[in-house]
Amino acid sequence: MLIMYKIINKFTSFINKGGKRTILIKRNILFSLLLKFIGMITMFMLVPISIDYLGETNYGIWITISGIIAWSGMFDFGFSHGLRNKLTEAIAKEKYELSKSLISTTYLFLFLIALMIFSILSILIEQLNWSLLLSLPNGYNIEILKNTLYIISLFFIFQFMLKPINAILQALQLPAISQAFGTLGGLIIILSILNLPILGVIPNLYLYAFIVAGTPVLILFLGSLYMYIKKYRYLMPSINSINLKYIRSIGGLGMTFFFIQLSLLIVYSSDNLIISYLFGPEEVTTYNVVYRYFSIITIFFGVIMSPFWSAITDAYVKNEMEWIKKTIQSLLLVLLGGSLISIILSIFAPWVFHWWIGNDFFVSSLLIVLMAIYSILMGLLNIFSFFSNGIGKIRIQLIAYIISAIINIPLSYFFGKILNMGSSGVLLSTIICMSFINLILIIQYTKIINNKATGLWYK
Repeated sequence: MLIMYKIINKFTSFINKGGKRTILIKRNILFSLLLKFIGMITMFMLVPISIDYLGETNYGIWITISGIIAWSGMFDFGFSHGLRNKLTEAIAKEKYELSKSLISTTYLFLFLIALMIFSILSILIEQLNWSLLLSLPNGYNIEILKNTLYIISLFFIFQFMLKPINAILQALQLPAISQAFGTLGGLIIILSILNLPILGVIPNLYLYAFIVAGTPVLILFLGSLYMYIKKYRYLMPSINSINLKYIRSIGGLGMTFFFIQLSLLIVYSSDNLIISYLFGPEEVTTYNVVYRYFSIITIFFGVIMSPFWSAITDAYVKNEMEWIKKTIQSLLLVLLGGSLISIILSIFAPWVFHWWIGNDFFVSSLLIVLMAIYSILMGLLNIFSFFSNGIGKIRIQLIAYIISAIINIPLSYFFGKILNMGSSGVLLSTIICMSFINLILIIQYTKIINNKATGLWYK
């Protein structure tokens, strides 16, 4: 008992040691790790529960159509990222009227964009040949599908318009609260779906769509009301605070983030499509099993990194460059520990796959090694991209991503098909692109932290 008390006391002392910003980061990381653990279990449970309720066909349709609509979430033109940076700067300087104007203007802009997106989605729902696009079974009721698409689209639009609360919480250096919204929503969804058969409700795609798509909207709406009314009334948006001149300051930075997101989508999210096109869906399954295995590292590091974007913005505005330098050094040490874990995961991968997937599952040693390298490079990329994102110097990052997006697909074809490396060749192409981006970001960080950045390196 005494030993446990000492451990708890030392842990509490560690959490509360340091400046206000450092303590806040530690608490966010601790809370986020707990939430991420709960969230992963929740998502793991949701898959079999949903398949059991809907059946394999309807669940497959749900995953496909909800994924297609969610892609349109990118088309806020980077306004959420732009608001996050500008708001962090305004709060750091205690310019609360400016903060309120930035928030109010962002809500107006997203409302207008939401109307445009919903109009486009409505046209697509009516005009696209969904039977051909989704390879629907003969006799499937298209009207059920279309109505479900309208339900998802409507809730997605509401969620899209409520997005600023997440950027605001991140600007306040409270990303764990933003993550708590998602975790709470996941728990409510699972409990709701589990109780449907008990209540005698017949499997219904409409009802499932209302629960799964509607719950996050309800959580975001109630969370926004609570935050504005009870905690941060001085940031509550109002019509009188809307100032269109801020659209350019938020949107200028936001558009750069938007193009980075598009390029990032091509570099990191195209691998499955390329592999499926070149080598068939079976190879995609193998690739994704290895990817999910090593995602332990990327998810863990992503949680650790989440509070640092806005914290770096705050420190940069206050010219606390030494704090930023020490923070980057600490994060590199954490990455070193993650690299060691990646090596251990690589060594035990064959045994884990046999236990997890089955004796017939085979993965090449090259794919395992490359995925370990990928997970380490992703951690490195997070560190230095969060630095450049946090200080708003992202022009050189945009150029690096565009170059990588251009060369990624040809390189994937060359290594994968011409050199006959399969999915390992596609991953090798992504690693080369990541290495190039990392090199550019590290050079930029070194120049800025040593006050030697000029021209493009400082834009």
